[in-house]
Amino acid sequence: MNGTKFISANSAVTASVGKTFTSIQIVNDTKFHTLTRADGYSHTNITGSIAFASTDSGSAVQWASGTIIYGRYTTIQVHTGSAVLAYETV
Repeated sequence: MNGTKFISANSAVTASVGKTFTSIQIVNDTKFHTLTRADGYSHTNITGSIAFASTDSGSAVQWASGTIIYGRYTTIQVHTGSAVLAYETV
């Protein structure tokens, strides 16, 4: 891993140039507004009718504190009051 970003504001955070977020550690119970998959990756982004991320916080999964999500994401945005540590790598 090459870096970590603490994300707690409701604004989109993009991985550094040439990198992606490969793991996201949930610090506080969190709902994601946006989880943009890196090009060429097709992670599942829905479970039943509930989306892993949604502009409507009522339609998004609530991730429990301590959970770690693995994948390759380029942009992360949390809903207000949420906090995560996002780890970047090449």
